[in-house]
Amino acid sequence: MSGLINFLQSIFVDKAPALPEGFKSFVVKFVPYVVIIAIIFIGISLFSIIPVFLFAVGFANAVSKTGTLFSPMLILTTVFALVNAVLLIMAIPGLFKKTLSGWTYVFYASLLGIVLNILTVSVVSLVLSLVALYILFQIRSYYMGGGTASSMPPASPMPPRGY
Repeated sequence: MSGLINFLQSIFVDKAPALPEGFKSFVVKFVPYVVIIAIIFIGISLFSIIPVFLFAVGFANAVSKTGTLFSPMLILTTVFALVNAVLLIMAIPGLFKKTLSGWTYVFYASLLGIVLNILTVSVVSLVLSLVALYILFQIRSYYMGGGTASSMPPASPMPPRGY
């Protein structure tokens, strides 16, 4: 997996234009909250998919045996959503602490989304996923201890004046 990360790093960081530092630090500050909102939306979608899935499978089986061709895609999407939610939940503590493991879980969730977009031939979602991957690689240095001075811990306190 490190080979893929290095390859994507060369594309999205070394060859692509860099995002402004202010935008990167803004994204790093709010990424954990965006991930929490994404988890909420995934949960809502999963609760809405299950009844639709049960109705669709029952209806397709009642009409004909060939009508169940869409069911595997619905199952695949549901499984991908569940795995994606688990990865994002695992990422939250690391995102707040700005550790590489938090970034890595979001990276894995992004890869999973890209695979799903390719399998479902969702071109717009694929393009948006690639833009998100670009931003993810642009902020990677903040999770490796190499962010800007504003993201680093403060220096030791100054001695009191008057000495």
